[in-house]
Amino acid sequence: LFIVAKLFSLIQILVFYSVAYLLTKKARVAGYGALGMALLPTVVYWSTSTALDNYFSTFCIWTLLAALTYIKRPGWVEAVWLAAVVFLMLCVRFE
Repeated sequence: LFIVAKLFSLIQILVFYSVAYLLTKKARVAGYGALGMALLPTVVYWSTSTALDNYFSTFCIWTLLAALTYIKRPGWVEAVWLAAVVFLMLCVRFE
């Protein structure tokens, strides 16, 4: 479970970088945002009390990325991706 949590933390940082870059179009701002996300205690120090937070925050950021992508260029592929990510986020939250 520890390795999976660290993997989701890495995915969370990469998706956060993507969202920040999509919003600002500046790699430096996105890099600082990803660095700030990487230094959060939940990402650095994993414990059983914060075990679900990594997964839920990863899917929340992923949902934000899907929503921003859908807003930028609406289409059926983006809509299906957004619906799938929202469904996964809700499944993770109810766990």
